[in-house]
Amino acid sequence: MNIIIIEDEIQSRKKVEDYIQQYDPKVNIVLSTGSFKEAINTLVNHSIDLVLSDIEILDGNVFDLLTETPIICPFIFISAYDHYSFNALENHGFGYLLKPYTYEQFSIVMDNYFNLKTKISNSNERRIEALQMFQQPDYRKRIVVQSGKEKVIILKVSSVKLIEIEQGVLFAHTELGEKFVIKETLTLSNIESTLNPQTFFRINKSQIVNIDFISMYEQYGKNKVVVKLIGNKNGTLITSVNRTPLFKDWVKK
Repeated sequence: MNIIIIEDEIQSRKKVEDYIQQYDPKVNIVLSTGSFKEAINTLVNHSIDLVLSDIEILDGNVFDLLTETPIICPFIFISAYDHYSFNALENHGFGYLLKPYTYEQFSIVMDNYFNLKTKISNSNERRIEALQMFQQPDYRKRIVVQSGKEKVIILKVSSVKLIEIEQGVLFAHTELGEKFVIKETLTLSNIESTLNPQTFFRINKSQIVNIDFISMYEQYGKNKVVVKLIGNKNGTLITSVNRTPLFKDWVKK
């Protein structure tokens, strides 16, 4: 953790340094200074986690200086006056120490900072996870098929090993060796766009295979491969020339 101390009184600055080391020796004091301008230069060139700053320093009032040079960094403000507490909240204040303060008071403020920082970090992580889930494409989970004249069956996509088009009609082949007409009015390209590309791959202009049912593939001539599906009795599945290199890359993912 990287910290900057801004305090123009040498004894007060030394007190903050000592308390920080007592609180956590692993904390890195990047800069301990009485100059706000010097602190600004360090903030621009370093990754700083926290600034502990007196309010009235030689450069002026820190809140006025922050108005002139806005800084997005957590502050713990230190002052002999309690009327600055509201200003502290408006300027990224994570804590307020009223002089003279004890080590116990210092450690409480530091504990509050770390607890709040942890909560914010955990909250941000949950937001990121939620956003990632929200951004994931909503791939198809079911396919509606026709069985006979009256019966409609809902298949789980995970149970479909092959989708193909024959004479303009889409068929779904299941893991049980069944073949159904897909009831929806779709082209092969339409249904391909609704399937998870990590699981399903279009090997040629008329067939899409499910990787979970591919048992093997072997070279077929110079630029094609024959794809073998588990329990497949539907004839030979051969990749087209332009899809063959893409297929070989896909099965490795």
